Amino acid sequence: MYYSAGDGALLTEETLGVFDVDMITVQKKSRDFLAAAQKENRVDLWTSALPVSCVVYERDGELRAGLTGTAPKLTERANGPAAR
Repeated sequence: MYYSAGDGALLTEETLGVFDVDMITVQKKSRDFLAAAQKENRVDLWTSALPVSCVVYERDGELRAGLTGTAPKLTERANGPAAR
């Protein structure tokens, strides 16, 4: 399955969720996950603009975060409700 995360990012890995960056950064667990992922070089920046969505996906057995400038609702529309 292919998943378009916007900004030219196309994933073939298993996508676990697409989250609004403003919403997830208020939760401590989410902030801790993003901080750890960044420290371990598991964050991919797919936009030159301000990221508004965080795509959590698995590649080679590790969780990764992709930051994109495409709004979560637009990503959902492009991939259909089954891609959530």
